This record gives sequence, structure tokens and C-alpha cells, in this order.
Amino acid sequence: MTNQQNLVETITAQFRQGSTQLQVFTLLSDQKWHCRECEGKNIGSTQYAGGGGIQGLQRGTRSRPGLVIETDKNYCQNCQQIRLGDRWIGEIKSANSASNIASLTWWTTNNNINIR
Repeated sequence: MTNQQNLVETITAQFRQGSTQLQVFTLLSDQKWHCRECEGKNIGSTQYAGGGGIQGLQRGTRSRPGLVIETDKNYCQNCQQIRLGDRWIGEIKSANSASNIASLTWWTTNNNINIR
């Protein structure tokens, strides 16, 4: 098993069964471009980019890192249109969730930094 396969399995195990985020991650885990319009039908929503889907995956949580996901307009072979699509590039990043705000507040306060 490759490191990439291990990463996909580890991330997959952190989602609730049947959740939108699990469905979107399963879709994007092949690291190919996916048309939101066409793939949204399989997930049950063309609006899967919000907090319950792509944004939530990018943001991460206290227990799961964020994912690096690219979004761009591409030609879709399926619907033969230029549409917004997404792809996970196989990388993770530090979580940027609301649960991390307390840590950021503590750090900025203790380091005498003013955020505006």
C-alpha cells in the first residue's frame, strides 16, 4: 500500500458514514477534476461546495487537518460545458476551523500581536 493510499484511508476513517463530506472526499480522492454540476447529481447536491462539503474539507477540524483542494473552470467531458470543478491535490494543511480560534487568540495575546 502506498503512502497516498494510507493517507486516503486515514482521512476516510475520520468522517461519519453517509456524510456529505465523506461523499465529496470519496469523489475527490482520485485527485482528478470533477465537474460540480455532473458530480453533484451523484452526491445529491450541486451545492456541495459549502461548509458541509468542499469548504469543510478545506477548513478541517480539531481532529482532522484541512485538505488542499483546487477549484477552477474546466471543460467537462460528460456535459460538454465549461463548468466549475474541483480536485484534491493529495496534500493536507493545518486545520483552519472555528475550534482553532481559541488557540490563535491565546497565541496572539501572549505574543503581543494585534490582529485587525
